[in-house]
Amino acid sequence: MLTATATARRQRRANAINRTVKRVEDVVRLAEITVNPLLDLAIRLWLAQIFWVSGILKLANWDNAIALATYEYPVSWLDPVTAATLGAATEILCPILLALGLATRLAAIPLLILSLVIQFEYRQLNEHLYWAALFGWYVVMGAGPISMDRLLAPGLNASALPLVRPLSRLYAGLTRYFGPIYQLFIRVWLATLLFAPILAGRWLLDWILGFASPFLALGLATRLVALLAVLGLLGMGLMGMDELQGVDRLYWSFFLGLLVLRGPGPISLDRLLQQQLGRLFPGPAWSGRRIPSGRSRTGAGSADPVRAAAVARFSRKAGDRFRAFPARTGCGGADRQSGGAGGRRGR
Repeated sequence: MLTATATARRQRRANAINRTVKRVEDVVRLAEITVNPLLDLAIRLWLAQIFWVSGILKLANWDNAIALATYEYPVSWLDPVTAATLGAATEILCPILLALGLATRLAAIPLLILSLVIQFEYRQLNEHLYWAALFGWYVVMGAGPISMDRLLAPGLNASALPLVRPLSRLYAGLTRYFGPIYQLFIRVWLATLLFAPILAGRWLLDWILGFASPFLALGLATRLVALLAVLGLLGMGLMGMDELQGVDRLYWSFFLGLLVLRGPGPISLDRLLQQQLGRLFPGPAWSGRRIPSGRSRTGAGSADPVRAAAVARFSRKAGDRFRAFPARTGCGGADRQSGGAGGRRGR
């Protein structure tokens, strides 16, 4: 009796946890379906317009573009004309593909290289590093749902075009094996950026972001902490209660938004805790299936197959004994018929 009571108490606790987890999962899933595509599209459009406008200005005044490539930001391993031509072509064509989400990974590679060249060969600014990190994200993770890549993927995978299936497998492998590493890199790098202002500690936002940085680096309560950090960034900016530059605020919000909507990735304490809770509460809390309370008290329908099999065997044995009992006492309509038939056979 005590074991059955403990089992029932455990199942009720598991069901309560499962209900809470399901509500959180429903909210997260709704945000992933509605907000995540919009954030992905906003990031792509923002990055695309920066480079596309620069390319248009270069084409409008080509002599000035050559002069800039010669004197302002010369590339030591390229002559000025080649550097200006490659830069203009990259800034005109790749942003269009990036905005459309068409061949997004391939379009992000030249823009990533160009961002690093600008950072290390021309002028070192935080914004250039933000560009490179976001382009690296699209190289590894690909574009979101609002993209031509997602729209054309089913038809291309079913077609006989060469290189389509090898590229699809390459992209899938890139996301599977390098995606977790890149998500870890983004978390640690962003945590370092958020922790730096706490050294001065003159504003409330500095302390809020500094408190959030260890959680982001470890991947602990990542979605919640990132959401609170985003709200802190936006709230303090609206009230003018910090000295953070608008560019930093924008890109920090981009990265934090990705963590809120995409999660911390497999290399995180959140994933480890999820696995541990799955072992403590197998099935009910983490498989998405709730055990009915009426069945959980007896153990029937439990996620534990050993317990379920034992209960089933016990039920069969009890039923066999119950059916055999009236035959020996002469009670029961069915058994009287069988007894009468036996008597007639005896006579």
